[in-house]
Amino acid sequence: MICWFEIPVIDMKRAIAFYESVFAFHIKHHNFGTTEMALISKKDEKLKDIGALVLNKEHYFPNSSEGILIFFQSSNLQKEMNLIEKSGGTILRPKAQINEELGFMGLFLDSEGNRIGLRSIN
Repeated sequence: MICWFEIPVIDMKRAIAFYESVFAFHIKHHNFGTTEMALISKKDEKLKDIGALVLNKEHYFPNSSEGILIFFQSSNLQKEMNLIEKSGGTILRPKAQINEELGFMGLFLDSEGNRIGLRSIN
């Protein structure tokens, strides 16, 4: 289970627009000196923060299609995959069945070049 994640970004405004468009996340932007963070929460879960977009050129380096891989749980994987390219991302692997027990997954690069996964039961 993921308890927190941080996704490095190059352009905070562009990254916020991407994640709000594709996932309808609620995002709150904060500036902490040399670090900008945009806290992400799911609207349907009483706005509990689950992670952040982070801009800090000294300690966070986005644009890695082979680095860390996190998966967001999806209730409508194909709908979200359909929004990836329209929102400035790139599909790496379209929706595919893992197996009958584990459901489906898809992979994409976000607007900042980070590799992210989606997973759903159907």
